[in-house]
Amino acid sequence: MAKYTTPRVYTDESHFNLPVIEELPAGIPAFIGYTTRATQEADNDLLQVPKLIRSEADYAQFYGMPGETSACAVMHEGVKLYFKKRG
Repeated sequence: MAKYTTPRVYTDESHFNLPVIEELPAGIPAFIGYTTRATQEADNDLLQVPKLIRSEADYAQFYGMPGETSACAVMHEGVKLYFKKRG
């Protein structure tokens, strides 16, 4: 340890062999609500099953667009705003 002779701010750095922490995603957003439909290949095969969507177009393909029913309009707006902020 160093000998401090005058009042100042000192930094004492110790170097250890610490493992490197890799950057990981902080969270995964989830949208829960009513949609027009929930189909992938057969009727109702996505009903109550999580599905990864990477864009507003993915959402529309699997879950429908607003205007098809009034209930899905709010959900679609949330997804639309999420992808707008990211892009």
